[in-house]
Amino acid sequence: MRKLLSAILLASIVFSVSGQAPFSRGVNLTSWFQTGNPRQIQFTKYTFKDFENIKSLGCDVIRLPVNMHSMTSGEPYYVIDKVYLAFLDSAVTWCEKLELYIMIDNHTFDPDVSTTPEIEEVLTKVWVQTADYFKNRSHLFYMRY
Repeated sequence: MRKLLSAILLASIVFSVSGQAPFSRGVNLTSWFQTGNPRQIQFTKYTFKDFENIKSLGCDVIRLPVNMHSMTSGEPYYVIDKVYLAFLDSAVTWCEKLELYIMIDNHTFDPDVSTTPEIEEVLTKVWVQTADYFKNRSHLFYMRY
């Protein structure tokens, strides 16, 4: 549970301590990781050069919406897929090299549609694995909504 709280609350802790986010201008890479499964991610849609171009525009953060539970093995354990982690790891590495922040934004469900109460249990499993995998990385924030 501590890992989950660390992962989910990391951004709000940084904002609370500093009074400001460590970034001010960014872009949203919608639909890159918003797929039904990891093998549908078009990883060549963006390259390191695209991230360099984003940085050259004065941006300091990239928001990456992800269909989190679609990146897992499904019931009952929701183990994060290694293909997804490899792709995400590359994007995080690019951001670290360029000193860009990256915000992984959960887009598992539509807030306007009724969602099963079990979604919290599913996402808890996913966030704990994500936080554990990236625990020693920098420039990374998580958004749970």
